[in-house]
Amino acid sequence: MAELKSAEVPLLFGLKESKTLGMEQTTMPEQSKEQGPPVERIAYTTEEAAAKAGVCRDTIYRAIARGKLRATKSLRHKRILRSELERWLLGEPIAARRKAA
Repeated sequence: MAELKSAEVPLLFGLKESKTLGMEQTTMPEQSKEQGPPVERIAYTTEEAAAKAGVCRDTIYRAIARGKLRATKSLRHKRILRSELERWLLGEPIAARRKAA
């Protein structure tokens, strides 16, 4: 196996080398400037839900504790579905859950 010179390593991984004021600097390749529309999240953390709703985080936790806002637990973190947050903001009641037969 041929040995690689240190100058060749960045080029293997698609990195560009640039010289600035006599110092070598390796930079990542530029990403395409064409980006699609932002993807809307389907679930938020309590902090993100509070920011979206324009309320403090404690308000979100109180609504969850009072049963007015449903949250799911994902590992150690609570997640609030976007549809659930929208329902809570509109003041609609929680729909009754169907019982499994």
